[in-house]
Amino acid sequence: MGKLGIAMAAVVVGGLAAVPYVTGVMIENQLSGMKALPGMGTGAVWSVDSFQRGYLTSTATSSLTINTGGEQVVIHFKQAISQLPGLDGSYAHIRSVWVPDAKIKPEVDKLFPGKDPVVFDTALTVFGSTHTQGTIAPVSAEGVDFSGGKITFDTERNGHFAYGMVVDHISGLDSENTERPEVPIVIKGVNFTADGQMGADHIAWDSQAALNIASMSQGAEGVIQGFGITMTSKRTGDDYAVAMGFDVKKADFTDMPAAMRDMTNLHYQFSLSRLDAPAVEKIYAQIQQAQQKGITGTEQLTQAMTVTMMSELPALLNRGPKFEMNPLRATLPSGDVVLNFSIELPPGHGAEGMSNPVGLLDLLDMKGDFTVPQAGLMTALSESGQAADDTQLNSLIQQGYISRDNGLLKTKFTFKSGHLTINDKPSDELLGVLGAMAPQ
Repeated sequence: MGKLGIAMAAVVVGGLAAVPYVTGVMIENQLSGMKALPGMGTGAVWSVDSFQRGYLTSTATSSLTINTGGEQVVIHFKQAISQLPGLDGSYAHIRSVWVPDAKIKPEVDKLFPGKDPVVFDTALTVFGSTHTQGTIAPVSAEGVDFSGGKITFDTERNGHFAYGMVVDHISGLDSENTERPEVPIVIKGVNFTADGQMGADHIAWDSQAALNIASMSQGAEGVIQGFGITMTSKRTGDDYAVAMGFDVKKADFTDMPAAMRDMTNLHYQFSLSRLDAPAVEKIYAQIQQAQQKGITGTEQLTQAMTVTMMSELPALLNRGPKFEMNPLRATLPSGDVVLNFSIELPPGHGAEGMSNPVGLLDLLDMKGDFTVPQAGLMTALSESGQAADDTQLNSLIQQGYISRDNGLLKTKFTFKSGHLTINDKPSDELLGVLGAMAPQ
């Protein structure tokens, strides 16, 4: 073969033999480098507790700390790592298994006898991406029927991430229902998806998420069908906008007011736009610092953030924030209810707003419109104990503040440059009345 050939062969063989060891080093570095889960900021922080590097396999233990409103929940995992490359382009596979704490382990063992409750299988690729498939084991026990679930989680080197979760059904007894505690709540067809782009300081400026549930019911008590929540965020330069929407195809519960029974096609969407992104980033950084110090309660966080909020308020005001509720819509047996509303502050008044907050009121631009079926309104007033009398309503119609068309009551208003208009009628005299009615 010759000395050169022997040397080259030795290099190749030695290189191949070193791959698993080098892979172990890469895995250890990648695992130790992970902190906040993509898109969750400091709300969910992952850390490696131990790592035992091997030649073909390694092991590790880790924990996920979830910051809720007033406490921290820590979930522990153990990892078995295979450092052999795969045909899918991966250089390693990690199998993560949830390890229940001693306090809850006996109960977990009852629900999942002889099974790992939660398992994640992750493939790491040479291109810096990861693909995770997770399973939640099914449960069939007294008071609980759970189909199990599937979870997916993908990340890319450029910071893009995507989540997914599917659950066929889950049912369980409602311990808070003292009248009919034996009637289970049944949830079917749960589907959650989310994706976004990670930016600096673990902020997902551009993201979207959707939670859809086919149905939720509790015996003859009622049912919700076609429930959905959507969330989006978008940063363009220094402008930041967020939006959230709620949808319900049908809702009918026995304890709902008669005016709201058999409600269909509920849609509610609101958005905040023209937010100053650098100011939001500084506020978010302050939240991270507070949580790293163990401050998780809402009141404690508010106190810790007060100084930062006040210092960034001029920038937030100067951007000219805008809130829109467009629309809130629902179909009742008596007709459609529709509400549109928006309020905004013109840009360029940050310093002015800090020196003269009351003066901002005259700068506000508000507008909205409202449509409601007269029959539904009268039923709602009657149920609330108020007299369902048309006299006052007819008076408002005659004055032009409300219009009536085929059983629908409609009104619209604008407030701009300190002046109020209702149904295109100047109504500044009502400002004093409304001010007197406001709580002191």
